[in-house]
Amino acid sequence: MARTGAPGDIVRIDFDADRHTYGVLLADPYVAVYDLPGAGDLPDPADLLASRILFIVAVYDRALARDWPVVGRVPPDSQLPAVPEFFMQDMFNPQSCKIIDVEGNVRQVPPEQCAGLERAAVWEAGHVAERIRDHYAGRPNPDLESMKLQLPQ
Repeated sequence: MARTGAPGDIVRIDFDADRHTYGVLLADPYVAVYDLPGAGDLPDPADLLASRILFIVAVYDRALARDWPVVGRVPPDSQLPAVPEFFMQDMFNPQSCKIIDVEGNVRQVPPEQCAGLERAAVWEAGHVAERIRDHYAGRPNPDLESMKLQLPQ
């Protein structure tokens, strides 16, 4: 399935039977997920962009094509959030750590420089919903926990 939508499109992300939040499509394949849990209508796009971002992740095309409907668009002159850097770490050699940017540039760094970054991964729609549910329930997300940076002993 090809990605539907374009940077600046707003998608509705259902995370419970009666609750959803919104995401804004960034550079393919990234989505900024906003801290706007509710069951109501889409807020004004400017208010959405001014809201707190829960996280920015890469998502599979099928999440956009099948699970997250496009429900709006931010104004054309809006500044979209920047896609952050992510880290990659060799599971067998935790000393081998790299940082990757949105352009795909990779640089080798000491593991300590990866602290505070999220592991590079592509998320399924259901896993994003679970992560949002866990956030609002105040519990750790198993997928996110399994991807934490491992600092060498």
